[in-house]
Amino acid sequence: MKNLSRVLLLIFILTEIGSLVSIPVYGHDRAIEELLVQANKGNADAQYKLGDSYKFGEGIAQDITEGIKWYCKAAVQGHIEAQYHLGWIYQNGSGIAMDEKEAAKWYHMAAEAGHSEAQYILGYMYQDGKGVVQDYKQALKWYSKAAEQGHAQAQFFLGWMYEQAE
Repeated sequence: MKNLSRVLLLIFILTEIGSLVSIPVYGHDRAIEELLVQANKGNADAQYKLGDSYKFGEGIAQDITEGIKWYCKAAVQGHIEAQYHLGWIYQNGSGIAMDEKEAAKWYHMAAEAGHSEAQYILGYMYQDGKGVVQDYKQALKWYSKAAEQGHAQAQFFLGWMYEQAE
């Protein structure tokens, strides 16, 4: 059953890869090979998907360091999900040393681009002074931006902060 789940997940990922970078879906080796070609040409979506493939070991041997490399290539081109994932990786120390300042940097990029979860997490980081200087005004700003997009946890913390201010 576990293998079936992995196969279905891989099929989904490969289908998404094909639709994002216009590559036909082949066997695992061929799909990864085509993804590498697109990623090496600078395609940010392919770089992000390749980062995912390496991070999760889907269609290729798992290699967190290589995944981070590809996420970085996509993120510096403005790929919002890659920026968010790098924030999460650095915040949680997933495959690398935990670095909250680096996490805040990547979350900030994704948050500026409108990623609601990154906005919420950045609000939390400012509220608690994690990776950034504690700043309640910044926390309110980022919670508000996420809350405006319907992020329930941000809405809760925004209300809680206003309640504490009374």
